[in-house]
Amino acid sequence: NAGTLIEGVAGGIPTGNNLVVNGSAVVQLAAGIGGTTLSSLTLNGTSAFDLNNNHLFINYGSGPDPIASIVAYIESGYNNGLWNGPGIDSSAAAANSLSYGIGYADSADPGNPANLPSGTIEIMYTLLGDANLDGKVNGTDFNILASNFNTGGDSWDQGDFSYDGKVNGTDFNLL
Repeated sequence: NAGTLIEGVAGGIPTGNNLVVNGSAVVQLAAGIGGTTLSSLTLNGTSAFDLNNNHLFINYGSGPDPIASIVAYIESGYNNGLWNGPGIDSSAAAANSLSYGIGYADSADPGNPANLPSGTIEIMYTLLGDANLDGKVNGTDFNILASNFNTGGDSWDQGDFSYDGKVNGTDFNLL
């Protein structure tokens, strides 16, 4: 309900668990531990999940897709580019906000650009513009942004790198 819990090693939060963070508590992944996989993530109150410079996979399987909640957590953590708000934030992105952010993809998104297994959401500290979450910004990312430009694409893996619900010139500049 308060304070900070740091997952210091990969597997510190056992794979497949449901994680609930309440109050003003923070769960932080230590720098460089890699990926963590959960079944669900719930952030209540002003709590936060600090991704730092890692990956988070939510394997929701055949259950309801929680992408709306995950996106709301990321948008809240984004905090106008400061990456220090409640929700899903990143101390690494806060320190490198001109080049890095938190990208996300859902296997249910059209075309599944991140090539995720069915029933999976990936949340990743990555370069601004890395639409397919492969750790680089290249022609593939440009093509994803271009194909969704001013057409209502509203997710990171469709080119919305500014979390404003549309793919436009702002996102092109971030790419």
